[in-house]
Amino acid sequence: MTGMNADALRVLLVIFLVAMDLLAILYLGHRKMSKLAYAFWGAFALLLPAFGPFFVIAHRPGEKVARKRSRQKSALKRRQNVRT
Repeated sequence: MTGMNADALRVLLVIFLVAMDLLAILYLGHRKMSKLAYAFWGAFALLLPAFGPFFVIAHRPGEKVARKRSRQKSALKRRQNVRT
């Protein structure tokens, strides 16, 4: 068994870097911030290889976007309000 050669490791590194950048960009999409801040953090994630996406997610820029309630929670809330 010869193991991995340098080309295979380069391919895996590129795949990892692209996946991390995509993860950071998708994370930023769920944060509420200005377009300038979004551009800054997106560029930061892309320009600092490997650690950029990690720092973007760890810093948690902007505000968290409120997610819509599930139908079950909304129905339960309405039932509780009707009883009182």
